[in-house]
Amino acid sequence: MPLFRKGSDILNTNYVSVSKEVFWGKCQSIQQLNDYHDAQMKHVIDVTLQQMDAAPPCEFSLFITGSGGRREQGFFSDQDHGLIFENPEEHAYFLEFGIRFSNNLAAAGYVYCKGGIMTSNTMWNQSLTDWHDQIGRWLHSAEWADVRYAQIFFDARVLYGKTQCMEILKDKIIVLTKDNPYLMHRFVENMMHIKPSLGPFGQLLTERYGAHQGALDLKYTAFVPYVNCVRILALHNGVKETSTLERIVKLQQQEPILKGAAIQFEQLLTLRFLYSRKEHETERHFISLDQLTPSRRKNLKNILKNIRKIHNNLMKRFS
Repeated sequence: MPLFRKGSDILNTNYVSVSKEVFWGKCQSIQQLNDYHDAQMKHVIDVTLQQMDAAPPCEFSLFITGSGGRREQGFFSDQDHGLIFENPEEHAYFLEFGIRFSNNLAAAGYVYCKGGIMTSNTMWNQSLTDWHDQIGRWLHSAEWADVRYAQIFFDARVLYGKTQCMEILKDKIIVLTKDNPYLMHRFVENMMHIKPSLGPFGQLLTERYGAHQGALDLKYTAFVPYVNCVRILALHNGVKETSTLERIVKLQQQEPILKGAAIQFEQLLTLRFLYSRKEHETERHFISLDQLTPSRRKNLKNILKNIRKIHNNLMKRFS
């Protein structure tokens, strides 16, 4: 059975109490790994609510984005989250909650997001009305940073609270994108460059210098290009699922270019799961070619060739 789909029956009742070291020794699947992160973050939400002086004054939804939103996290994960609340007058309460939540996550081992995509940042902690306005500004400006923020938001998944507000906001992104073809051009421009991965004779290109010399950067040669390309096609076709695999499954009939992509992306997730160095956070995306069997090297070459093919197709189609 593929590592991505294996069930979470071994540790599902003990995720919060099990230490990371113990969990890593027992974790058998990518699904278990993402369930573990979800359980840890939900626990931190509960702890943060208990620390507040009063109960939430209105309904709210806390979402995660990035690899967490797509359920593609590795063993180490940083913070990527935001908050939507219903009553615009309650911003002070939810900002205090957001700051405490982010600090509590950091204490639990989830490092702060370097880009500030956290509930402690007012840009990512707003009322539904303000979110409507902000998404409109992002897409109407079409500036590089704003387009990137819209793409980040499109990967969001509600972790706590109702999902309706998120659905409404994603519908807004899809509608505005369809009404403005120039936005697709801007989205594609944001993913124009791919880190070289294959040489002129089809050889795998590894890091030439530094701490990762001889290793392949799996994140920027494979994961990021695959995620970006599939997200573009999801936006174009109005697919609101966040998981890259779920998006591919939904898109396969409309987008023949994705034939075989689900298997390949699952193989990438499995490869990272099997070979990531769990003890070194900064090395989790680098794989030494010495660790790969000849058959896995050949398979990886095919994956890299295919993502380049998909990328080039989208560049021609939407540029």
